[in-house]
Amino acid sequence: MSLREKVLKDVERKPRRYKELKLRFGQEKKLQSVLGYLVEDGLIQEKDGVYSKATRPVPATVKGGK
Repeated sequence: MSLREKVLKDVERKPRRYKELKLRFGQEKKLQSVLGYLVEDGLIQEKDGVYSKATRPVPATVKGGK
């Protein structure tokens, strides 16, 4: 299981602070990168330093068109 999948699964179970995730998974630089991508993709959200499951779906962007 990749770090991305582990972090996503853990955050879906219980909201966690970055410090807790760092202690649990280590790999500080990889963890920062993974959290950034998960937030950007709309799978998790960060509020007041706590990462949790996204509460509302992110609208899909349409590429192309006229």
